[in-house]
Amino acid sequence: MRQFNQAIRYVISFLLQENAELGENVHYVTREKAITDSCKRSKQIYILQSGFFDDGYYGTEASLPQIPVQLYEGIRFLYGEAKEELLEGGSLLIHMDIIASAFFFLTRYEELVRFDVRDQHGRYPARNSIAYLSGGKKLTEPLVDEYGKLLCKKLETLGHQVKNSVGGFSKVWFTHDIDTPFISYSFKDMIKTIGKAFLYNHRLIFDPFLNWVGYYRINPQASWNYMLNAEKKAAREIKFPVESVCFIISTERRDVGTIPYINDKKIPSILEELCTGGAVLGLHTSYAGAEDEKCIHAEKEKLESMLGHEISFQRNHYLRQLHPSDMKWYEAAGFTDDFTMGYAGVAGFKLGTCHPVRFIDPADGSLHDIILHPLLIMDGSLSGATPYQMGLDFEHAKAVCKEIFNQVWRHHGEINVLFHNGMFKNIPGNYHKELYDWMLEYIIKLSKTE
Repeated sequence: MRQFNQAIRYVISFLLQENAELGENVHYVTREKAITDSCKRSKQIYILQSGFFDDGYYGTEASLPQIPVQLYEGIRFLYGEAKEELLEGGSLLIHMDIIASAFFFLTRYEELVRFDVRDQHGRYPARNSIAYLSGGKKLTEPLVDEYGKLLCKKLETLGHQVKNSVGGFSKVWFTHDIDTPFISYSFKDMIKTIGKAFLYNHRLIFDPFLNWVGYYRINPQASWNYMLNAEKKAAREIKFPVESVCFIISTERRDVGTIPYINDKKIPSILEELCTGGAVLGLHTSYAGAEDEKCIHAEKEKLESMLGHEISFQRNHYLRQLHPSDMKWYEAAGFTDDFTMGYAGVAGFKLGTCHPVRFIDPADGSLHDIILHPLLIMDGSLSGATPYQMGLDFEHAKAVCKEIFNQVWRHHGEINVLFHNGMFKNIPGNYHKELYDWMLEYIIKLSKTE
C-alpha cells in the first residue's frame, strides 16, 4: 500500500478543503495501529483500512463495490462497515472507509478495472457507474463532498475548531465547445436545408444560401456572441469569480464527428472575435487525439502558433477520455487544467465532487499537478434521446440543473457547464436558449442568497 501513501494524504487534505490543516489529526490505519496510537494522542480520527489497497485485491473485479451500497449517517459509501467506536483519549475509529470510497470516485477507479465496458466512442457509460446505479439512477449527489462534510463534523464533535463555510461558489465556469463555427454548404445541401426548414418547420431561412455564396455575417453557428455578452453581464451580478472558456478544434484531419476548420481563412477573425468577447481559449482535443498522444502535442502547437501564446486549458471532443492513465499525456503536453470530467450521457457529479482536484492515476497511485475541473452539465446530455442521454423536456431539464446548482452552492464548489455553439437554433422542441437564459438567472439568484 506504500505506493498510495502520497495520494491518500492528498485525499484526506482534499476532503477537508478549507480545514486541510486539520489533516494531521486524521489517520488511515489498521485497528491495531489505531488502538496503540490513541493511547498517545487525543482527539484523533482513525479511519479503518478496509483492505481496498491491498496487493492481490486492488485493481481486481472483486474490489468493485456491490449494489446496493451501505449507508452511514444517510450517506452512501462503498467500503468498510457503517459503525464507529470511541477509543482512549477521546479519539474516534470510523469503520466506514471514507478514503477508499473517495479515491474510487476521484480517480475513475471503476474505469480502470472495467476497461472492457465502453460505449461506441470508447467512453465509460454513466449508466454503468456505481454512483448512478446506487443513487436511484441519478448523479445529482456529490458523494465525495459529503464525505468531506462528514469528516469535518466528526472533527468538530471531538473539539477541533472547524471552519464551516456558508453557501457560495468558488468559481463559475461558462464553457463552450466550438465544434462547427460555420457550415460550408454544397449546393445540394443548401437546397435541402432550406427545403426542410420550409416543409417541416414552416420557416423560410436564407442563411444557407448566403453562406453558400460566401457571406458569413449572418451565421447561426455564431451563438458565442450572444453567450459571451450574456456572461459578461451576468459576471457583474454574480458575487463570485466568473470565467468564460471557448475550446477550439485545431486538428487538420477529419475524423468522427469532426470537420476540420482551423486552416479556413475565416478562423483568425473568429478567434479574435472570441478573445475580444472575453473568452479564454483552450484546445478541444480531437476525437483521434484521445488515443494518440502525438495528436495532442500537434494540435496544441497548431493552436498556439495561431494565437501567438501558450494555452493551458483543454477538453476532449465528445468528452472522450478513454483509460484514466491517459491524463498523463495532457500534463506532458503542457496543459495545467482539464475540463472533460463529466459523462456525456447523464448530467451530474462524475467524480463525486464539485471541487477542482489534482489528477491521481489509479493504475499506480501517482499524484499529478494537472487539475481536473468536473463538468456538471452539458446541453446535449439533457435533451439527447434515451437510452444514451437523458431525453428531458424543458421543465425536467431545469429541475436537474437546479438540483445540481443547489448542491454546488451548499458545498461552495465550482460550477462548470457546457453549452455548444450552434445549439440555439430556432426549431421546434429546442429549448437550449431558454435553458441557458434561465441558468444565468438562477446562478445570479443563488449568488445573492444570504
